[in-house]
Amino acid sequence: AALALLAAVGCGGSSDGTDEPQAGISGPEGEAVDGGSLVFGIDYETSGWNPAIDQWAATGALVGSSVLEPLATLDGDGQAQPWLATSWDANDTNDVWTIHLREGVTFHDGTDFDAEAAAANLEFIRTAPLSSIAFGPMIDAVNVVDPATVEVRLTSAWGAFPSSFMASQGAFMRAPASLEAEDK
Repeated sequence: AALALLAAVGCGGSSDGTDEPQAGISGPEGEAVDGGSLVFGIDYETSGWNPAIDQWAATGALVGSSVLEPLATLDGDGQAQPWLATSWDANDTNDVWTIHLREGVTFHDGTDFDAEAAAANLEFIRTAPLSSIAFGPMIDAVNVVDPATVEVRLTSAWGAFPSSFMASQGAFMRAPASLEAEDK
């Protein structure tokens, strides 16, 4: 009998005598205002915000992706999907990739995102102290084809280039002036 009573008490309704669910906690009402601070908790620090030279912890990529954009992103199946790139294609041997870029995009400093900016980023990634460890031996050259197209020549075939590189931390695009800037 005591167990039945405890079970019945545990299945009771709201504490105000009705069977209506209680509303959640609500915050102050009013108009949204610009400014203020956003505090974002992460489990590990990163060494800086330049993805080509700084070591990012897993959560660093999450924070970095809130202010930087990659050429591609991965869908739920792990397949690369266009982001700042609109499309890409490879030659028959998968060692030359042509990347077509989204037009009308500007960086935070007002610089246009175009083939010159993308090429500067890709060249920086190829030669920067950290990212060059992985990508330096694989990327032979980066060429501007036209204002919205870059060509990446690889040292050997790399069929997974879109998902392994273009959607990686290394392919987050930065304003060209910030590539060599001191990370603050």
